[in-house]
Amino acid sequence: PTPHAGAAGAPPALTPQPPPYPHPHDVDTRPRVDTSYQYKPYWRPSCDRVGAERTLAARQRMCGLVRPTSDGGLCVSYKMIDDRIQHTRVGVEPNATPAPFVLVDELDERHYFATVDGVLDYLQVVPLRQ
Repeated sequence: PTPHAGAAGAPPALTPQPPPYPHPHDVDTRPRVDTSYQYKPYWRPSCDRVGAERTLAARQRMCGLVRPTSDGGLCVSYKMIDDRIQHTRVGVEPNATPAPFVLVDELDERHYFATVDGVLDYLQVVPLRQ
């Protein structure tokens, strides 16, 4: 016996299958920015400048946190060795080469980092653990 071929002997309908590879228009080619910092204890998404200063006042020197800025960047707030609280802006430029996190120092030189942890290491900041 042969399988039933459908009405009037037509072959059975085939279910279309997607290709084994993505269509070129479906591939996101935009640069990816590392967002793993958002899952670290030093990330304070609802903290502002005053809150950062309040949080860091009783912490050890060179201890810091990362918070968002109003213009879409980031800010590393940390306690200096003279007990002042320093706020260092970090730009986020997804298309920047060689890396998306950009710190401009006091000499107006640009430093690029692949991760926020790299920025903290450069600044010698000990991230908050809780």
